[in-house]
Amino acid sequence: AILAADVAGFSRLVGSDEEGTLTAFKKLRREKIEPLVARYRRVDVLPARRLAERALQLDENYASAWAMLGWVHWTEVFNGWTDNPDAKLDLALDALNRAWSIDDSNPDTLALLAFLHLSLRKYNEARQFIEKAMALGPNNSFAFGVAANVELYCNKPEAMVPLLKRAIRLSPIYPAWYLGDLSYAYVLMGRLEEAIATAKESIKIDPDYVYNYHTLAIAHVELGQIDAARRDIENILRIEPKMSIRTYFESQPYQDEAQLTRIITAFREAGLPE
Repeated sequence: AILAADVAGFSRLVGSDEEGTLTAFKKLRREKIEPLVARYRRVDVLPARRLAERALQLDENYASAWAMLGWVHWTEVFNGWTDNPDAKLDLALDALNRAWSIDDSNPDTLALLAFLHLSLRKYNEARQFIEKAMALGPNNSFAFGVAANVELYCNKPEAMVPLLKRAIRLSPIYPAWYLGDLSYAYVLMGRLEEAIATAKESIKIDPDYVYNYHTLAIAHVELGQIDAARRDIENILRIEPKMSIRTYFESQPYQDEAQLTRIITAFREAGLPE
């Protein structure tokens, strides 16, 4: 499971603050970190960062808190929620490297480092980190979900499908983004009807997971269903009012420019603001 608590770290924290810290971090994981990971909601970011920082004030060697902090900084960049992405990537890299230096055997941290290196456009390094994560966590669904993202941004959608199906098998209750990313794979492979059906299944899990409407908009445009695509854009802007062609272009680390151009062309035709 994502960002699984490290027992030694919790033990040190409980020794520093028996009354509050363990309870606070259970609450953090349940109410903020896990929703952030599963849903990509801007509202979860600030409370999650503050609680991670509070834990590190109590114990600067708490690996899971560093990983949480790195995830928060990275997700602001990936979702286009910051005006200073370079600074945020530096903060994310520092936090995740700290987590890794304290505990180099946690597949979640390695998977997060893979995500981060995608945003740094260091694709070979991203692949190396995710291969280590999968080797260390052969039953870790998150690692396989992130591996699919490495293939997504390296323009290998066919490789995404078995990885995401394995992530789903490994997680009896899985987040919407597993199916959402499978929908993305189908779009990029030209299997548009399957993409639409899969995105609709993902919407049943989380109707406000915004990336489902990305794939729906692209598929509907490419099928010539422009009215449906415009409704998809309305849903995107309902969830992320500040999303635009520019924010998507700047935040999404596609290695293949043609892949990014295809997506942006569809968004533009569907009516996403510039």
